[in-house]
Amino acid sequence: MKTEKMTLVSGIDTGETTGQAVELLCRLIATPSPSREEQGVADIIEGWLDEMGFRVMRKFNNVWSRIDSGKDLPVVLLNSHLDTVRAVDGWTVDPFSPVISDGRITGL
Repeated sequence: MKTEKMTLVSGIDTGETTGQAVELLCRLIATPSPSREEQGVADIIEGWLDEMGFRVMRKFNNVWSRIDSGKDLPVVLLNSHLDTVRAVDGWTVDPFSPVISDGRITGL
């Protein structure tokens, strides 16, 4: 899966790696993912990991990757859930249109 380059990071100049992370976060925010409907964000994460050169594994909407260094090093596990709550009334902006302002990103 080829990811689309987003241009939502115009107000942030903190280096390429941070810019890539912000772009990925904006794509995730723009993809509704209420509980049991996480396929879209799982697709994004799977595609991103693949593009970064990681060996990606997936079962249903669970996505993981492993780096084998060949050395006897400690294991680091990063764990997160992909679902969000459903959008409700009260948002002052579209919860699925990430807004970058004052170094913060707003969205669901």
